[in-house]
Amino acid sequence: MYGIVRQTVAYADTDAGGVMYHGRYIELAERSRLQWMIGEGYSFDTIAHDHDTLLVVHKMTATFRTPARLEDELIAHTVLESVSAARSIWRTDIVRGQDIVAKVNADVVAVSARRKQISRLPDELLRSLSRKSQQIGARGRTESFSKIHTTVGERT
Repeated sequence: MYGIVRQTVAYADTDAGGVMYHGRYIELAERSRLQWMIGEGYSFDTIAHDHDTLLVVHKMTATFRTPARLEDELIAHTVLESVSAARSIWRTDIVRGQDIVAKVNADVVAVSARRKQISRLPDELLRSLSRKSQQIGARGRTESFSKIHTTVGERT
């Protein structure tokens, strides 16, 4: 119930000082959220075409703790924090080793593809996402991220 994306910071990701551009953290969080969706069997394209629903970022915040630098190995972990009828909240931690480099939070709303207005999530998707969000809530968010860090650390 989490998305994981690994990335080595490349020259194209950095400024002249070798520090990763702030926009790259957002891209990494978006890719991790996409991997979460794919891993759970969801397709943005299918949701749009079969259910007339787009999932659009309404608000995003990023907190940068320490800079990522050229050739750093980063891992982005995304979890679904909560979901309601038309909205979902996602959290991504971007880590280097055991250190959190940045946190990105995304507030995503459902929008009708035809009407371009906020709408309800399709019932089936809402039920499924609600179950996933409750499962994470039941375990505790701190525990789930600590387990993810340990699991990823074992794979590297």
